Amino acid sequence: MAYASAGLQKVSSGIGSGGTTMWIYTHASDAIATVAGASYFSDAIAQGMGLGDVLFYVRTSTGIGYPCTVTAVSATAATVTAMALS
Repeated sequence: MAYASAGLQKVSSGIGSGGTTMWIYTHASDAIATVAGASYFSDAIAQGMGLGDVLFYVRTSTGIGYPCTVTAVSATAATVTAMALS
């Protein structure tokens, strides 16, 4: 499947300039490997995503959630990396 911008929601804005913003992204079928693919979030810059932001991805078909961090941004898009929980 492909990124669907309707599933991306800003949860909270960072405090001050450069603060971390929190996001939730929901999608029915994309595996975490797909969501973590290069430039998956094709309109990230227009949405306001930035390097270091935190995103929680929920795959709605399974109910499984994945905490992620924005690890790369380009002129328009962003890439996330799933965080390891210990």
